[in-house]
Amino acid sequence: KSALSNLSPVLTKVGTGFINLGKKMSQTKVIASGLNKVMGLFKTTLGKLGLMFGVYELIQFGKQAIETAANIEEAQNVIDVTFQKQANTINKWAKENAAAFGLTELQAKNFAGTFGTIFQASGVNMDYVDDMSMQLSQLAGDLASFRNLSVDDAFEKLRSGIVGSTEPLQSLGYNMSVAAMDAYLMSQGIDAAFSDLNEA
Repeated sequence: KSALSNLSPVLTKVGTGFINLGKKMSQTKVIASGLNKVMGLFKTTLGKLGLMFGVYELIQFGKQAIETAANIEEAQNVIDVTFQKQANTINKWAKENAAAFGLTELQAKNFAGTFGTIFQASGVNMDYVDDMSMQLSQLAGDLASFRNLSVDDAFEKLRSGIVGSTEPLQSLGYNMSVAAMDAYLMSQGIDAAFSDLNEA
């Protein structure tokens, strides 16, 4: 523990460098370049600490650290661009509430960012986009638990349904036919046919 804790400041410094570098380079180049730097750093640092690790384990650890940093940066960029003033609301929700629905913070941000982008493109009022995105992201976690799916699979089924590919949800027993949608509208007191509604 003590030896590994000595690595923390070094890893933080290197990770920050990768994040900044990632703003100017493609993720592929960041991973390739970063992996070489991490390998050199680890060999030097671990050698001084007298620790023995296999080369394969070092490569895997370095690769995972770099990919995670790149994914977090990318997810945050989507949140900032999509939600703008409401980005802080999404960030706080992902950090504090994601685990309660079986999601990691990164998954919560990825899911919310994707849903938010879809709603925004569909013309949904921005006052509702953040709340709808969070609720559907949470639903992905609930659906995964209820149907014994991975959260990524549950998210993909919900995303497909929203963009008009209803078969993935129908495979779980949810009737998404036009007739079912018309019946739902009627039950909600909405005097309109489903086919007459816009995407929003």
